[in-house]
Amino acid sequence: MTFLDFVLFLILPFLTLITVARRWPILTATGSSNLHAPSVENGKPKSFRTDGDDNPNKDRRPGDWTAVDFVYPPVTSITEPLDQIPPRPYRPYKPGRYHVTMGIRPMEWDSWIELDRDFPAYYHLRAARLASPRGPKLLRTLPDRPKLVRGGADAARELVHELAEFLVARYPGVYRATRRAGVIVAVEVLPVGVTHDLEKEDSMMVATMLQVIYLFIYLFSTTFLILNFLIFRIQDDLAIMIEGADGQYYLQAGAILLGGSSSAVAPPPSFFLVR
Repeated sequence: MTFLDFVLFLILPFLTLITVARRWPILTATGSSNLHAPSVENGKPKSFRTDGDDNPNKDRRPGDWTAVDFVYPPVTSITEPLDQIPPRPYRPYKPGRYHVTMGIRPMEWDSWIELDRDFPAYYHLRAARLASPRGPKLLRTLPDRPKLVRGGADAARELVHELAEFLVARYPGVYRATRRAGVIVAVEVLPVGVTHDLEKEDSMMVATMLQVIYLFIYLFSTTFLILNFLIFRIQDDLAIMIEGADGQYYLQAGAILLGGSSSAVAPPPSFFLVR
């Protein structure tokens, strides 16, 4: 069974597809997020939609995308202690003879990532599964497929910065950020007492750090670090899908450790969040 077959086997029965707008471009240590400083034009925030002749993607080809301005809606902070938030009763299916269907609807921004009191248990379960012999098969990033689809490394890097901005704003009692020039460079996960550094991308250095925290021995790539960083900060699994030159979406990166709790993310030209 291939990695793609394994992922699809786990997540397809549970998916409810949510399509939302394109987010801002890849963030780096020298850039800055517009989560707290949105673009303003004539005293009003710029729209994240561009219609008509000024839309740079109006006549784009499949797989091509020009980044556009995006104003992230205000994030409502949750101050309730994490141990007082009960698990949400997600019901992707009903008992009996019902067909599993996929619905498309706009996402409520505050509900992108939802944590509850089971978060520490999920955290340690992921650590155990990644430390198992099957760990490298559960977390993977695929390279470019020339003339078809881009690899998932850049998308994973963009996602980690977007997720960091959202989490520290949404759950200030769970995540604590360290910033440099306005950009998050490290995030501390308070319930488990672990700090993750977004800037440390040297494989050997990161491998040493992960040996201490997660009992890892080997680190196979920089993107492996990025996906590790991502999945240890939320309760959802992650699957990154990228549009190819043929208009189809391809799973190019993923961390699928807990079947049925998946969030799939597709970077440009569309941004999908799947629960």
